[in-house]
Amino acid sequence: VAGGARRPTGTMIRYIDEHRAVFGVEPICDQLPIAPATYYEHKRQEREPQRRAAREHSDKVTSGEIPETLQQLQLLEQQFGRVSAAARYCTVSVKIGQAQGCGVIIDGEGKVLTAAHVAMRPNKPATVILANGRRLKAMTLGSNKNVDAGMLQISPGQNEGEDWPHATLGSSGKLSPGMWCIATGHPSGFDQDRGVVTRVGRISRVNRSALRTDCALIGGDSGGPLFDLSGQLIAIHSRIGNDVEENLHIPIDNYSNSWERLV
Repeated sequence: VAGGARRPTGTMIRYIDEHRAVFGVEPICDQLPIAPATYYEHKRQEREPQRRAAREHSDKVTSGEIPETLQQLQLLEQQFGRVSAAARYCTVSVKIGQAQGCGVIIDGEGKVLTAAHVAMRPNKPATVILANGRRLKAMTLGSNKNVDAGMLQISPGQNEGEDWPHATLGSSGKLSPGMWCIATGHPSGFDQDRGVVTRVGRISRVNRSALRTDCALIGGDSGGPLFDLSGQLIAIHSRIGNDVEENLHIPIDNYSNSWERLV
């Protein structure tokens, strides 16, 4: 022990316990003497019901259930905040000529996923705008217009050899209606004073070519990312529906399946 202090013996522990009002400490245990290892195991078992309850609250929230308690609501709110804070660093605005949309950086080299109708066609100069307003040169790569999937590449040599902050690719194969999701983007174009806009919603329909959610999207959001509650990228914004629950997103697995066409 630091400073040459000895581990408390049973007598020392009993003395501290009896004089806890003086020392301002809680009782070490109910029955003394007790071996330190036994004491910690005893306390772990005491806390296990609370931990089990916390895991149950968390599982209900992540599975897409509506919060039933204040604790579940607080857990959900905290996780939304964590994902939103991380997403702002990889959510970008994309400008190609006079057209504007969004994208998301997916690797340290600066590949950017977007919608095919944002990227338009290969080898077009583009500008990628980070959340802090920094403007980067980029070039459009390939696309799969059948599913509205497109990709850009941030031109090298613009980050002093450092990796770009990027999203973690998830999978859309196990998504189901009711799951919570988080949409980010730059609706109506980049606005540094406003920053990245976050919308929270739930998945309402799932098929191989499109996800439908009630995350409210508007013009300029196309190409932006959709995350699950763990912060993984699960889709890219594609089209705005006539109703708030008809916003369509491209499942991320379509990008994996079209990878050779995109790069």
